[in-house]
Amino acid sequence: MEATLIKTKNIVIEFAKATKRKDVEFIESLLSDEGEFHMQDKDLKRIEVGKKEFMDWYRIRVENAQITHISYDQCIFCSIGKPVVLFNDGNFPRIIENRFERSKTGLMLNVIDGKISQIAFCTLFANTENKYVYECLKSVFDSYFQPGVTNPRRL
Repeated sequence: MEATLIKTKNIVIEFAKATKRKDVEFIESLLSDEGEFHMQDKDLKRIEVGKKEFMDWYRIRVENAQITHISYDQCIFCSIGKPVVLFNDGNFPRIIENRFERSKTGLMLNVIDGKISQIAFCTLFANTENKYVYECLKSVFDSYFQPGVTNPRRL
């Protein structure tokens, strides 16, 4: 069991490093041909697709992004315990559609038999706080007002 966990962890790290260096051919080699992968359609809706469609979308996202930070976490909702990669504090590759979504999105990777068989958008993590966008906006708004001010219109 321990060897499987180490192998899985290495594949997740290799996927993240390849994304940062924009090595889409290597990323493609890590994916299972029969896998199921999340991407966004032209309306920013999450859809599940096969390897080819995912790679067409991911290639464009990778080529047009600068990955400056990679962190790792675990899913605590739909795939409890599975590894999650967060690029740029959860701001890549998914685009947030509206303020009622969580502010960060990670990629949950399910590795089976040495290949990534699933990549899913993940928003609930074991160690990373992830507020809704409107909560983030509210905290910025609240920071503009001094404690004790009850009517912001008076300012």
